[in-house]
Amino acid sequence: MKIRLPWFSLLLLLVVPAIAFAGTVTGVVEKIYPPYLLLKTGSGHEVVRLLDGGALGNVESLGHLRIGRDRVAIDWSVESHRVKIATQLTRMPVFTVYPALEVPAEQAATWHDLESGSEKRLMVDMRPVREWEEGHVLRSISAPFDPAANAYTPYPSNRSQKIVLHGDHDQSSDVQRAARLAIAGGYDNIRVYSGGVEDWTARGKPLGITATGAQRRMARLDELMVVDIRDGASWKAGHIPGALSLPAGVFSPEALTVRNRNHPLPVLLVANSEQEALNLFGLRSWGRGYKAPVFILEGGFSAWQQAGYPLDPGGSPPVAADLVPPGELGDADFRMLWKLGASATSPLILNVRESDEPNPAGHLNIPLSELERRMKELPTNREIIVYCYAGTRAAIAYHILRNNGYRARFYNMTVRTGDSGELLE
Repeated sequence: MKIRLPWFSLLLLLVVPAIAFAGTVTGVVEKIYPPYLLLKTGSGHEVVRLLDGGALGNVESLGHLRIGRDRVAIDWSVESHRVKIATQLTRMPVFTVYPALEVPAEQAATWHDLESGSEKRLMVDMRPVREWEEGHVLRSISAPFDPAANAYTPYPSNRSQKIVLHGDHDQSSDVQRAARLAIAGGYDNIRVYSGGVEDWTARGKPLGITATGAQRRMARLDELMVVDIRDGASWKAGHIPGALSLPAGVFSPEALTVRNRNHPLPVLLVANSEQEALNLFGLRSWGRGYKAPVFILEGGFSAWQQAGYPLDPGGSPPVAADLVPPGELGDADFRMLWKLGASATSPLILNVRESDEPNPAGHLNIPLSELERRMKELPTNREIIVYCYAGTRAAIAYHILRNNGYRARFYNMTVRTGDSGELLE
């Protein structure tokens, strides 16, 4: 017996692979190339394309967004090839609560006030456990808040404990409501830190991270420079794969400089203990002046060991200057591929500049603005190396390709070519 599908069911089967249902996504703006935005979210990266005529909410223009600092909420209507088509963008404000409960950001972000004396308070992170594992105010505890609950007990064993509740910008109303519920439940020393993890990081304070959270970030190929500050013999006996060896006694902030990068990489400090890493963080105030987040592995190196995560023995320690973050292609390798030219077995070099820009012969040119509809032109059995002029479009294209199952890397540097298509220094 033949089964006949109604015409609308057939249409749905054709449309669904490219389109998903509407929703909202929030994240920190990492790259902008209008109409595209690359957002860093709690689970990875999302590529968003602003629909023609889309509303910008409380933002004057995309150019007014601050890269790496502004958190935005995106309302999207459909999803095409894992690119969310946005109808509205809103910069997320710092939320406020009852003034009587608010801890001034300057006080909350004063490390010693939280750690000692009469002002010592327990920091309680209300975000989901998964987010807390991947980066939190050092030595804070995780007590997720359920918005559907009618009670909240952040520290049930001692209702007189001085507690500071915080979350993130997505929990603006939840933090206020959780504070009210905790007070109603008998907690008489509840305060709220509105800035939360974002403000803490912006003020140059270290973040704690669990072994599970660190391993998850690495598996997700997040940018992360692992710095092992134990002695050299301990590093040789076994270390986290890819970790630099910079013993605390000879540590130098200059040793963290990566060649040919416009911004520093986030750092994961691996020590024998949290306190050892914290002491190094305060050495000559380098940690507070570092322009990227610094994570301290909670429980030290032994926490990684006990979790059973991979270790590499021996070898020669890598040098920070030569590090190439996951997903990127180093300068020497890119120049070598450029000289070799195209072949059936070599990686495909993809140029995502617009067609009216200088485009060297011999490389496939699919402008970023056309990538979604022309993705079928790309081979699925070869690695794809993406470049543009300065790296922004290449990064966005890389995430689009990776989210669609392609093996890809991108060149995150300026590409200048001569009249004959040669790559200039």
